Amino acid sequence: MTKTLQIFSRMMLPCAIAASAFYSAQTTFSQDFSSSTTVSDYVTNPAAGTTDKFDAISTSGAGLTWSAAANNLKATRTGNAGAFTRLKALGTTPGAISVVFDLSVSSTAAQTNAGGFFIGDAVGTANSTPANANVNSKIGVNFTTTDGNFSLRNIAGGTNSSTLSGVQKITWVVNSTTSDMNYTAPDGSTKVLIAGKADVWAGTTIAFDGMAATTGSVALNDFKFALTAGTGSITVDNIVIKALVDPTLAATAVAKDNTIISANNGSIVVSSDETISSVKVYDFAGRTLASTKVNTKSANIAVSAKMAIVEVTLASGKKLAKKVRL
Repeated sequence: MTKTLQIFSRMMLPCAIAASAFYSAQTTFSQDFSSSTTVSDYVTNPAAGTTDKFDAISTSGAGLTWSAAANNLKATRTGNAGAFTRLKALGTTPGAISVVFDLSVSSTAAQTNAGGFFIGDAVGTANSTPANANVNSKIGVNFTTTDGNFSLRNIAGGTNSSTLSGVQKITWVVNSTTSDMNYTAPDGSTKVLIAGKADVWAGTTIAFDGMAATTGSVALNDFKFALTAGTGSITVDNIVIKALVDPTLAATAVAKDNTIISANNGSIVVSSDETISSVKVYDFAGRTLASTKVNTKSANIAVSAKMAIVEVTLASGKKLAKKVRL
């Protein structure tokens, strides 16, 4: 299938091409549990198309209860299990997302992976943890013997964060693309996240830096939490899910120039209302993959790469640059 990206840009390609783009964010789901004290008011099935509803908030028995009485969502467990699930939380599948939520714990009995958060596809609404085949990224919550203290767990890597206490703002950034990306971290810095990895922050401190994916090929569609072990409660609030958009892959419509760059079956196809003087294709280290002089309004260049940066020079002298997936 032809993937077409329209560009109306006047951006000059820099001499040293950065390997990572700075991603912008678009909120697709948010919930602060302030509108009702009735848990069922936050559920509709299917929830796709809404920006603040879950497909399910449920339990497998009387040992697990949910409450929304304090402007948050609280799961308390003595037995059985419970889960909340939002399917298709991002609308269209993005290559990178951020999930932010407030998290606190009450327990005096230690339990590894008492609860867990999962990002993936077709995770289901069952009151259990989803199969790894449906999970791109996941983090666990460990109970401790000190009430109010807990730690996060890198389940895939088998490591734990430092001990956390009180209400912690968790920021979880997942990059399932094939290129590194930049994002603004909770401490205000610009952070590079490697392709296929995830970062997890507690407040302004990074808990897991470049956490490996569980199953990297799984799409970032669904968000799920399950409390399945231990005795205690986990409280979640102020959930915000954002699709992170690479601006160099996004379509823009500024005006005048109508130049189209298409990736089709291993070739880059360029067409324009103006005469094209040249097309150059670079990899992410700045190396030239292809370069051709053109004196027509279209060009077709075969490239052996999964992603590339294309620089188009028009006869008027204007230069256009765009990153494309092939």
